[in-house]
Amino acid sequence: MSNINDPASVLALLDQLRASAAYNDIATIPSETQAPPVIKEPSVESDEPSASDEKEVSELLEDIVPAETTSTEPEAEITPNISSSISSLLSKLTAPPQPSAPPAVRHYSPLPPTPVVQQEPVSYTPPPPPVPRPSILQHDRRSMTFQQALPILATFGDNDDFREDYLKLKSDQELMEKVLFEEREKIKRSFEDKVKVATSRAQITGVNLSAFDMQAMQSKYVKALDRHAIDRVLPAWDGLVAKQQDIFEKHCVPTMFLSKDKVVRSKQQKVIDVLDGIMQVENDSVL
Repeated sequence: MSNINDPASVLALLDQLRASAAYNDIATIPSETQAPPVIKEPSVESDEPSASDEKEVSELLEDIVPAETTSTEPEAEITPNISSSISSLLSKLTAPPQPSAPPAVRHYSPLPPTPVVQQEPVSYTPPPPPVPRPSILQHDRRSMTFQQALPILATFGDNDDFREDYLKLKSDQELMEKVLFEEREKIKRSFEDKVKVATSRAQITGVNLSAFDMQAMQSKYVKALDRHAIDRVLPAWDGLVAKQQDIFEKHCVPTMFLSKDKVVRSKQQKVIDVLDGIMQVENDSVL
């Protein structure tokens, strides 16, 4: 250990203290009344001690070695004080650094998983197809009178597409009428056979058919024809007329559109009669 009575040794020890971390920690603690530090721009280091360094050394010496002019105690009492101060400073230098406390570990609890809501699949229903609207030309020709329609009807004679559809409709009508006629004839033959059987039986037995029996058989025959007309003829006829009205309307034929009105159908029938002559086909009624 250095001799504390030697001023050179004391200055060397003070320089060692000033370079230690403990001294810097003590020197950097600001006092309550200390003025805010003034930031100084860094200057070029010099090997020669500055005035501030000498002042700090002198202040530290005053704390450790009191001035002779102000001390009235004997040298024997000063020496232990200096020894204790130096020993305290040396203990700070030689004391091992205290390990810093480990950083506090923060525990984060995981958030609960977000529940997944099962959505029921939505069935997609495609929208219905748009209903085709008749053109302005079709709408205007619907309300035409028969006289207004005559000049326009003459132009359909040269329309090949219309002629093809028109002849197809006529063929469908003829086929339908043939089937319905055969069904009606079958009903007629059935009752004629019944009359023949009853007449033959009366001749064998010698008992003539009464007027009541003949009237009853005639009534059954009429009812069978009416039932056939209601169940077969009228539905087939209405379906054919609706089909013809729809096709004629697409070709912009005057007065043609879907309708069951008797007045409208009567006007449409006149137009069909003119078209029959133009197409050079039999003058059969379409409507």
